[in-house]
Amino acid sequence: MVVYTNAGCPVVLADAGSSGSEGVVYDVVDDPCSVAKIYHADDPDMFIHEVKVEAMARCHLALCDKAPDAMAALAWPSEALYRDPAATEFAGFVMRRFQGDPLPVACEYPGADAAATRRSLVALKELCHVVEFLHHIGICVGDWNPYNFVVGEDGHVGLLDVDGFHLAYDRSLVYPCGVCAEGYVAPELVRAQRECGLGYREMALKGISTFTPKTDDFGLAVAIFRALDNWVHPFSGSVDIGPDDSYERPRPVDELVAEGASPFVGTAPGLKLKPWALPLEYLPPLFQEAFQWSLFDDDPSRRLAPGQWERLLGDYLDQLVDCPCGHAYHRGFSACPYCYVEAEMAKATPAAEAA
Repeated sequence: MVVYTNAGCPVVLADAGSSGSEGVVYDVVDDPCSVAKIYHADDPDMFIHEVKVEAMARCHLALCDKAPDAMAALAWPSEALYRDPAATEFAGFVMRRFQGDPLPVACEYPGADAAATRRSLVALKELCHVVEFLHHIGICVGDWNPYNFVVGEDGHVGLLDVDGFHLAYDRSLVYPCGVCAEGYVAPELVRAQRECGLGYREMALKGISTFTPKTDDFGLAVAIFRALDNWVHPFSGSVDIGPDDSYERPRPVDELVAEGASPFVGTAPGLKLKPWALPLEYLPPLFQEAFQWSLFDDDPSRRLAPGQWERLLGDYLDQLVDCPCGHAYHRGFSACPYCYVEAEMAKATPAAEAA
């Protein structure tokens, strides 16, 4: 497949076999450090993609000069691509190639050992630094789908689907984020979206506030919580079956988020912690407080900003020790809390089988 730059230069692509709802990602022949995303030709949002990508590509070099470390972690559109040499039919864009495990795989339970835990936390600390830079230039991540964040073997983070970010860096026009993974949308935005009945992109185009640094602070806090808590979501749990076999129907996680209903803080009747979940008190006190403000307090202004999380994670990494079972935990605890949870699970399993 051949596409063209804005200057009419040909770019030869080879199928990389990665296809999504918006398009296909191809290898760029003769450039192993880059890939190209080509949107589906019948995408109804093609014009929105075009103006957004072209705007991002125009500022790529300036941003690389301004913040090379942060930009090195972003699959930022470096050049728009077209289906014809005259650049009249938009096709997609070139971006940096990233290799590594998506965040849910890197933090998978069971499976993540002490080394993997450290690597994931280093990547999250780097992610905080990148997001702080994005907020500084008027950009929000918006969609905190954990599969959009990859952890390399060296612990560096890569942010994918950058063309989906919520952009307002020129202060005169918003290029909106249209989707967000369930469970990562801030409660105030979930409620606003349900009240107006519009999609996030439609809300933004009508001038209704959607993704902001404070909604990003919520999504970031969810990602950090899950990385520390065996990849359990802070607003999910197991159905609590009563003595008469009664139980409440499971509810969508966004509904629980909107209501502030979490088994971790006792605000979700009918839900109990998943067996492998660490209770909140099994985390260091500073993290307990940070999560209380960032996840379970309905005041967005109290959420920790990325720079605050970066410092907190740095201190946490300095205080990690390894246990004989392969976990990494905070040295402030007299014993490994992860081992305790697994021991409780082991004791509960025979009892459940006997029953």
